[in-house]
Amino acid sequence: MTEELLKQKFGQENPFKVPEGYFDNFASKFMEQLPEEEPKAVEVEMPVAKRTWIRPMRRFAIAASFAAVLFGAATYYASTGVNRDQDSQKEMASAALKNTETKSVQSDYMMDEMVDYAMIDNAEIYSYLIEN
Repeated sequence: MTEELLKQKFGQENPFKVPEGYFDNFASKFMEQLPEEEPKAVEVEMPVAKRTWIRPMRRFAIAASFAAVLFGAATYYASTGVNRDQDSQKEMASAALKNTETKSVQSDYMMDEMVDYAMIDNAEIYSYLIEN
């Protein structure tokens, strides 16, 4: 059914009605129907801290863990720091030498590629070097 058929059959009138004066005293009638209960006072007992020694011990535990970390770091550095510094410097020097050799080979290869792409032969390179 469409909306027009419903309007023709039943009309425009709203079939739902509220009795007159129903909402005038609604709040007061509703409150009268509720049972009256007085609020009850509840006593709450706060538990006594059973472990009063934990709070002062926290400071000592924090200080002890901090000292343990410092002691461990100092021991590790003292046992391995000197030898590792010398070894790491040697490794870094050899890596730098290899890196420069690799860069040199790469730059020569790139130069050869550019010269081939530009179709420059050895005679042109020599003449350019002589002129400048």
